[in-house]
Amino acid sequence: MSAGMDHTQILGGMFRIAEAFMPRERETTHPFDLIENEEWIKVYVEIPGISSQDLSVDFFNNKVKIVGIKSIYSLEGGFEVKQKKIRDEDLKLDISLPLAVTNRNNVRVAVDKGVLCISINKAAEAQNSFTMKVGECPRDEA
Repeated sequence: MSAGMDHTQILGGMFRIAEAFMPRERETTHPFDLIENEEWIKVYVEIPGISSQDLSVDFFNNKVKIVGIKSIYSLEGGFEVKQKKIRDEDLKLDISLPLAVTNRNNVRVAVDKGVLCISINKAAEAQNSFTMKVGECPRDEA
């Protein structure tokens, strides 16, 4: 046993090493870029093999949830797969935005060359912000 280490430290280290080699649930990541200037926020997401009809883009507060079903080809007509190199993972992506989206009229969504583009009019969304004056809490009237 190493000097200065007790049994629990040695076992803990062994478990950490074993965990590194254990199979994990496969995480799917889809590349995306988020860029902004003073007027716009734009999100670009690679969506190869996903048509615009098989794609949904949902906004809630400062989150955008993108879900897409990948359907490159059909095996109807007696076709069978002999080699498979194309990944057929569906798209499930949650992206945090730098502001809350409050009005659908301030958002444009389009697909071009396998890339989803979400454009948010940041200047128009800023008009929806407000400030509250702090007062005293109302007392219960009995």
